Amino acid sequence: MKPNRWIVPVAGTALVGLAASFAARSSLDAEEKKPPADRDNPFAGKVVVVLEKGDVGTTGLAALENPAFLEIKGQRFLTGKRVGKPESAWNGVKAYLAFDNVASIYEFDNVEAFREFEEKVTEETEAAGRLFEDMILPNPAIPRVLPQADE
Repeated sequence: MKPNRWIVPVAGTALVGLAASFAARSSLDAEEKKPPADRDNPFAGKVVVVLEKGDVGTTGLAALENPAFLEIKGQRFLTGKRVGKPESAWNGVKAYLAFDNVASIYEFDNVEAFREFEEKVTEETEAAGRLFEDMILPNPAIPRVLPQADE
């Protein structure tokens, strides 16, 4: 029996073609998949509100967009761009908060969700302030400090 000398080149070409199609499919699948969440940074792509430790007079509050952890000379920091009211001068300023000084972190999916929350808190605070004014200033002749709710 005479061996067929074309079997090796045909089989080799088929294997190369199969490997090429597998590689092309793998690269397309890789483009479609989102990268896995960063295990070192659970807040990637989010907005966080950070409350710093301290007494009432020095307690700070910061909202950071795209927060990340950074280590400088052995100390961990939570960094990100400040987010606040649109007219705030602090918007977009990069902040570095010492992680040892963080008391609480509140997470939001995006800037819009944070701004909606901020509006609700402002409304609730003003309503509580008006209620307090009504308790201590029952006389309508006394001028009010807070804006009155539309009735």
